[in-house]
Amino acid sequence: MDHTPPGAPRVIICYAHDDEGRWAVPVLRAALAGRGVDVVTDHDLSRLSPSSMQAWMDVEIGRRIVLCWLSPDFTHAFTDDGGHPPRLGLRYEIRAIRQRIYYHRDGAGCPVVPVALPGFRAEEAPDTLRALEIHRFDPATGAGADRLAARVAALAGGERVHVPGVEAYGVRAHENGRERALRQVIHDLEATDPRSGQAVALVREVLRLARGPGCDCDLPKAFHAGERVIKAAGDIALMREFAAECLRVLRAEPRVRADCELEANVMVCAQGWHLQREGRLWEALRVTEDGVKIAERHQDRRTAALGLRRLGSIRQVLAHATRGVEQKHNLELGDEAVLNAQRLFAAVHGKRGREVGVCLTMRARAQLGRFELLGDIDGRVRAGELAFRANAVLMPAHGSDYYDLLLLFAEIALANKRYQAAKDRLNHVIELIGAPATAPVSEVLGHALRTRARVLVARGNRPDAAHDLRRALEIYTGLGQEPAAAGCRWALVKLDPAATTTYKLSNADVNALEEATPDAGKRLGALKLAERLDEQGFPGRPRLRPDWSLLVERLDEEH
Repeated sequence: MDHTPPGAPRVIICYAHDDEGRWAVPVLRAALAGRGVDVVTDHDLSRLSPSSMQAWMDVEIGRRIVLCWLSPDFTHAFTDDGGHPPRLGLRYEIRAIRQRIYYHRDGAGCPVVPVALPGFRAEEAPDTLRALEIHRFDPATGAGADRLAARVAALAGGERVHVPGVEAYGVRAHENGRERALRQVIHDLEATDPRSGQAVALVREVLRLARGPGCDCDLPKAFHAGERVIKAAGDIALMREFAAECLRVLRAEPRVRADCELEANVMVCAQGWHLQREGRLWEALRVTEDGVKIAERHQDRRTAALGLRRLGSIRQVLAHATRGVEQKHNLELGDEAVLNAQRLFAAVHGKRGREVGVCLTMRARAQLGRFELLGDIDGRVRAGELAFRANAVLMPAHGSDYYDLLLLFAEIALANKRYQAAKDRLNHVIELIGAPATAPVSEVLGHALRTRARVLVARGNRPDAAHDLRRALEIYTGLGQEPAAAGCRWALVKLDPAATTTYKLSNADVNALEEATPDAGKRLGALKLAERLDEQGFPGRPRLRPDWSLLVERLDEEH
């Protein structure tokens, strides 16, 4: 029998049926019911026997205040990557919860309230829920029930505007059609496989609709889903546009704390990402450093860790693009940044979390860089030790991160001149990847092909090495990663100058060009300049060898 008083606040508790959910939610329900709240859960389905479970969830989540119990299975289901799909009912709940959040325009008064145990860390919340205030409830003592009941009562006391046909989703009467369309597209974006072409089209549609009058304030709600989609596609130009639009909206006045926290995430995960892949390394470094400072100021440890890891990645690339003291400086700063990121990730996700494994892989590759660039023998040893530590954390389910670790073991074998072992490992990685489903996996495949080409050259198999380099070049060109593509082109020039340039390039010229600049793009530019000068030469006069350093300087002046 229902003893809830008339006009009582109405709540639905959404949860996963894991051990924590089955233990905590009945206690929470009883605590709220004892404080005059009308509470339902999916436990009521057996009593109500609705004709459609999905329709029942849509209606109840649309018209009630939604409490989300953040147990491990629930948080995993909210960020599910396809590896372990949640149960059907939970998928329906999450779809409806996301739509309820997106259709709520204002930052305050959101009718979705995350609830967790007292020891729950905010960084573990799903991206969609992290911007909301998380309430704590202790089932053992009942602590937190009064505060949560008061929060529910305050939300229930707000004005309710019903729009026929869409009241279950909380759309307000004064919205225009474009605003409703934008929220529906954002919802569809969250529910679509990030690897699909449809998802990329939805990101473009979000950008188009957000440019309408009064609609752009909803754009940041799409950031986390849009970022995942764009990275899966590897679309640098789209990420540049998406990041710029999100930052424009977030930096508009008036600003709230959530805007600043998301701004840091956009700077680190989107702006720094596309700048690095465009080869604009110093800009990427500055933007990422600024993002880390904002994250640290707002105690957002996860974003700070992501930023520090990106700083380490940028420094590693810079180390290969610089010489001497600056090169050593970049290696040291990069290693320090990734080590600090690893410590933060360990504090947030635990020492055996995926992000820690990625940091260990990066640190191992940095040590390998010390061996290759500085001749540090100990660096090769440390690289092996760190790689084995990463191997204890990363697993096949981690996709591109796992493939990258396997590639690292092959690079270490190559550094030790164990060519057959390196080739076997590379063959395994390339076969394992097959036809890449996402851009991050394609990047690993391109790197693996370039590395296998080095092994093949060392063993005197130039034709197969050239084939691998052309495959890698096709991958990087398709991804729009010109710096990596230039590296492939230069390697092809070294393999067979006669097939790649009209200039009669000697081994001495190759060595002089590599001494003149570490930048493969500049080497190719200087070579093009030499071709033009050679064509403009005077008949009958002896051909003079160019000063490659001067040609590189001239190239810099022209740009």
